[in-house]
Amino acid sequence: MINNDFFAAAQSILTSASVLCGEPLPFSECRVIAPHKIAALGFEPHSVLMFAAPYFSHDAAGDTHCQRSISLYAVPRDYHLFFAELMNELRERLNPRFPGVKFECFADNSPIGEVGAASKAGLGMIGDNGLLINRKYGSFMFLGELICDIPADESGKKYEVELCGHCGNCRAACPCECIDGQAVDKRARCLSSLTQAKSAPGDEIEALMRGERGADATIWGCDTCQLVCPYNISPEETPIEWFRRDLILRPTEEGLAAMTEDEFASRAFSWRGRSVIERNLKIVAEQK
Repeated sequence: MINNDFFAAAQSILTSASVLCGEPLPFSECRVIAPHKIAALGFEPHSVLMFAAPYFSHDAAGDTHCQRSISLYAVPRDYHLFFAELMNELRERLNPRFPGVKFECFADNSPIGEVGAASKAGLGMIGDNGLLINRKYGSFMFLGELICDIPADESGKKYEVELCGHCGNCRAACPCECIDGQAVDKRARCLSSLTQAKSAPGDEIEALMRGERGADATIWGCDTCQLVCPYNISPEETPIEWFRRDLILRPTEEGLAAMTEDEFASRAFSWRGRSVIERNLKIVAEQK
């Protein structure tokens, strides 16, 4: 049966890259958040194969001797580059074998709500901070998916979202008090988003970035809600070599200035341009 063969082949490619695979989902189980991207597919989607790439490593997390000043996800090279390579491999290996199947891959720019779909696919639970939490790797995972035009084998399955235990740690620790169940408010007020904004952060946010409110100083992103999560106390390290090498824990003005444009573009903190990360370095260096 082409459905089972296709999904099995895709899962084999993903697992060989040490990427976690969920069960194929009917597309009807997914929440569409970008209808224009669905319209641009050129085919009618019937199923989704969710996958997750764990990225935590102790070297990237840092310690008292080498503290991080950026979010853990941004310490290795940009995960978008990892997914681009992975998705190219999926296309190169699946297209010749299944010429009649139409599919497209996404990561981060998805037309569907990835966290909910990943939970329904069995990859983990949804935390109060809106992140997917896997019992093995915690919430330190990047999500991606393959959307295709063949149906998933439902066989009477129930696809249910799993929620965390609501311990309240992330809600209590959030420096911006933005974990309130309102996704739009969270994006607008989250310290991670505010450090990436091109607009000036303002005095209160600058104080948070410098660590003047008890949290660690940060020039890019925020991991507070993840670090206090009980499921993230001792996550297993990623088996993916991509996320274990080329690490930058503490960007500096000198280091950024020495980077070529290609080197800079390969980092997750580059997407807003040099001016934002350089501005943040100056803010954190200021003494109040």
